[in-house]
Amino acid sequence: MTKLKQLDNKLEIIGTLKSKNLEYRTTMDGRQYITGNIIITSKINDVTHDFMVKVFSMNTQRSFNIFKGIQTVLNEYKSIDQNGEENADYIRVLGSLKYVHYESVNGEVKEYNEIKGNYFTRLDNKEEGKALMEIGTVVEGYTIHNESDKLQIKGFNVAYNNEVVILKNCFVQDEVVDVFKNFYPVNSTGRLICSLSCPTLEQVPTHAFGATFSIAKSTQETNDLLIEVIGGDIPFEDDRKYTAEKIKLAKKKLEEKLQEQKHRSNAHMSAIPTTGTGF
Repeated sequence: MTKLKQLDNKLEIIGTLKSKNLEYRTTMDGRQYITGNIIITSKINDVTHDFMVKVFSMNTQRSFNIFKGIQTVLNEYKSIDQNGEENADYIRVLGSLKYVHYESVNGEVKEYNEIKGNYFTRLDNKEEGKALMEIGTVVEGYTIHNESDKLQIKGFNVAYNNEVVILKNCFVQDEVVDVFKNFYPVNSTGRLICSLSCPTLEQVPTHAFGATFSIAKSTQETNDLLIEVIGGDIPFEDDRKYTAEKIKLAKKKLEEKLQEQKHRSNAHMSAIPTTGTGF
């Protein structure tokens, strides 16, 4: 199997543990794993963000450190939901960006980026909230986003084991647009520094007369994750640079993976009875 050159894909989030939804499970052949998600609330530049972090680790020798760390989160970490804001742990998460693509039962294609957490640390001192990412990116092009008029990047990352990560909702900070376009012509490859945002929205009710009531806050979760390029390196000119041939190969591997995923999904759905059998 032809190996694609792996590019950097790492992120850091600092904030308060808002909730955790983690559980032990066992595979059909008896292997234990932990899966689920946590939500970290982080105040950055006076804006509160709720980041959903997906978690998964097998209990194997190879992933022992990751599994034990997640196990500590499950058993010991305190969240706002369970323990109150004054008792909740302030934590750092190190992880990576993933690309999710699937077809719903009604045929609608869903695709977005999500955060995968690998390493978790409790912090004694509440340093400022943070959500930053370093990601090696093949910049295939860019357009002006219709709604925001911001420069939007079309590009992808190649992670471990030929995993192609398409960047969704990836924009360039207004202050660096001109520099970015000068440094990164179409099909350049380089390391980009990005901020992540996922603001908590509060709907404010309008009031004309009589009684009023508050509408509960709603949270933009991971599938609304926004990526903003705030800096980066000069594009690669070494073996990390993706040529036209390598870009074509990366797209081929992504398509093969999506087709395999669709085939597994169809096989699973066909195994589910569509009519009652009675008794």
